[in-house]
Amino acid sequence: PVIISKERGNLTVPFHDDDWQAEKNFIYATGQGLEDDREVQTAQDDARIGISPFNRQEFQQEARMASLPGSVQSEAQAALESHRPVRNFSGDIVQTPGCMYGVHWAWGDIITAEYDGNTFDCHVTTVSVSIDLSGTEIVSGQLRSVNDVT
Repeated sequence: PVIISKERGNLTVPFHDDDWQAEKNFIYATGQGLEDDREVQTAQDDARIGISPFNRQEFQQEARMASLPGSVQSEAQAALESHRPVRNFSGDIVQTPGCMYGVHWAWGDIITAEYDGNTFDCHVTTVSVSIDLSGTEIVSGQLRSVNDVT
């Protein structure tokens, strides 16, 4: 496997961010019916709620189109999963003798990046090719990884 890092000289402009802003950890899914007759199901992540006494983040998921038994609960679970905090990583991969484009990596590949004590499995999302004034070809790529915060 290809491993890139600043220490190996093949990773530049790394960016790492744990984004908790859109987190919702207690979901009310509201199905069909009116007022007191409306079906309501909940889903929650006790570990995330328990991080602090103020960490319960509620969200109401509209599920009126769900008509099968259990569908409203499935909508609640799906909303809980989609509102998890995410860990973002991006950076540029540059060629080095042990990290050559077309040999060790290419567009669309999954590459392991090491940065700030963390390991990220990244996709190569773009590749750029340029030629400098001396005629040397320069190939670089952009990496991106989005995972759940664990």
